[in-house]
Amino acid sequence: MSKKDEFRSLSVDEKITKIQKIYIWSPKLRELIDLMNHCREFSKIAAEPKSMLITGEQGAGKTKLIERYIEGFQRVVTIEKTIVPVLVVDVLMPATVKSLVGDLLAALGDPAADKGIVASQTRRLCNLLKKCETQLIILDEFQHFIDGESSKVMKNISNWLKVLMNRTKLPLILIGMPNSEDILDTKGNEQLKRRFFARRRLEPFSWGESYEEQKDMIMFLKNLDDALSKLLPKRSSLADTETAFLIHDATCGAVHKIMELIRGAAELALRQGLERIDLELLSEAYDKHLVDEKEGEGKNGHERVNPFYVELIGQKTRKKASRRATKLRAASKATGKRVRARKKEESLNEILRGR
Repeated sequence: MSKKDEFRSLSVDEKITKIQKIYIWSPKLRELIDLMNHCREFSKIAAEPKSMLITGEQGAGKTKLIERYIEGFQRVVTIEKTIVPVLVVDVLMPATVKSLVGDLLAALGDPAADKGIVASQTRRLCNLLKKCETQLIILDEFQHFIDGESSKVMKNISNWLKVLMNRTKLPLILIGMPNSEDILDTKGNEQLKRRFFARRRLEPFSWGESYEEQKDMIMFLKNLDDALSKLLPKRSSLADTETAFLIHDATCGAVHKIMELIRGAAELALRQGLERIDLELLSEAYDKHLVDEKEGEGKNGHERVNPFYVELIGQKTRKKASRRATKLRAASKATGKRVRARKKEESLNEILRGR
């Protein structure tokens, strides 16, 4: 049995579960993974480790990036020790040196992570990082280095981070909201700033008039359609320019919204016994997953507009006009006289019912 036939032998619920697990690598994500690996590998031989900062708005895919990256670096527990190749910790709010070092210790398995003063905690952390053979530290929610009330960068925790890098010689990947850049750029953090050789921002797909401005999203949708074609009887032509444009319009190019929309439409197709995703399913999925019905707005806060619904109305109107024009031409030929169309303005309901 081929892999495709194996997928199609699954139940509807099993297929929906697999659809929820589909993950598509965009060119930007692949670039970031390569840079993260460069930091980890280069720092093994360099006199000073290379670190980087990754920023992006909420929902840009930062958490998924971390999850996918650490899949290749699972911790290994042996009788002698626990090996943690990549250590990941969320910076909690309000961030303090003691809370951060305590969380790092806890993530490495220290049973007394919160015990002791910061100096002794830091020494234990440095020893544990070496014992656990850690190669890279990832700190998520880095923007919490900024005080939530005063909006000032907390210099004490920034200074501690610099000390940790000096003592361990390990590279850091800092991940946070766009204002995270202010932490490195603030006056007094110059020594910390120079250690971060690269800054990258995760942004939504753009959509311009040229193919060059559209190709990243089109390729993403093509790869997504490839993955879905193993679970749906027919391809959905998501990467067709017209459909891709509507998907961009509905999601503003945000990857998490694209995935939520397409997963929702694919689930509807499976539950309704349909062979592929079409505009009607995309319209239904948009209303169900991307619109807050209570507020009547899209989840991006803008006035609620369903681009798929608008396109469907346009298609029905064009078909109706085409059929009417064909009838008029036929009547004109039959009588030898020019026949004028009756001027009648149709209601939206009539258009949708195809009258």
